[in-house]
Amino acid sequence: MATIKDVAKLAGVSVSTASVALRGKGPVSEATRRRVIEAARALDYQPNAIARSLVTRRTRTVGLLLSDLTDPYFHEIAKGVEAVLSRAGYALILADTDRSPEKELRAYEIFRSQQVAGMILAGSGTEDEAHFEQLEKRDVPIVTLGRHRSGLPCVAVDNVQAAKTAAQHLIETGCRRIGLIAGPPGLLAAEERREGYLAALAEHGLSPDPRWMLVGDFTPAGGYRAAMELFTARGLDRHDRPDGLVAGNDQMAIGALKALRELGIRVPEEIAVVGIGGIPTGEYVEPPLTTVALPLKTMGEAAAQMLLCRIERGGGSLPEQHEEHIWLETTLLVRSSTRARSAR
Repeated sequence: MATIKDVAKLAGVSVSTASVALRGKGPVSEATRRRVIEAARALDYQPNAIARSLVTRRTRTVGLLLSDLTDPYFHEIAKGVEAVLSRAGYALILADTDRSPEKELRAYEIFRSQQVAGMILAGSGTEDEAHFEQLEKRDVPIVTLGRHRSGLPCVAVDNVQAAKTAAQHLIETGCRRIGLIAGPPGLLAAEERREGYLAALAEHGLSPDPRWMLVGDFTPAGGYRAAMELFTARGLDRHDRPDGLVAGNDQMAIGALKALRELGIRVPEEIAVVGIGGIPTGEYVEPPLTTVALPLKTMGEAAAQMLLCRIERGGGSLPEQHEEHIWLETTLLVRSSTRARSAR
């Protein structure tokens, strides 16, 4: 394997000059730089990433922190992140935080000790301002996926509008008693989706019934438990239970569909169900899930591009042509969990 010394010898320059020329920065003439690059190509020289990291105190790796590695939502995001980083010559390492602030901070410290060039936070277990203040003080560039109560650069969607779209779709297909399985309390995404659900009902003169509003944990099991409670433990008769249901994410919607199937409640004839997320699994459950799809892979790509820009600028603020906050559009995908209903 060729070394930097071999490249320098073939190019007729010192080792330090060859190193500066290959980095693309520094006081080296263009002619010398071309000669060094041609020598490196001739020798098939590959830079030693470990040796470089000892000098720069950074590796060409990026840490991605995910709230739940089992959630297809994060699979799609990770695919987008990896695609951009791979093209730029960066490797990706993952950490599962289980929505735990403590695990999140430990993962940050582990990534820092491994000298990552930057980090992407996809989901978080807290909205505590002090938590994010700690992250902002770190000397490693950080980009978040989803809006949080922080000043960190982010790529996000309008969660209020996403939930509003879901509830409006149910109303437009004839539903009037619309329930909600909300996400975990204290998380901004869950709060905003609850806000959008309530806004849609208010705009159509509908009143939310507290008996139809439950809390889940963004997992299929959480959606299953919530639906079971709604239809077995709250004493609602056939004429008093919801005819439409908004789930705070697709995972909970899929769990709710399983509960409804076990209870013999027909979807969408007796109750229509809408999720939020657009994970691929939703198309293959029975019935296929209507959802407000988020551009998950695009979110990952945008976050990675934003982070690379910050890395190139030494972690500082983004240049004017790059925004500190990027908002992406959502799309309603109508499938069989609502399609069969007709407006009254």
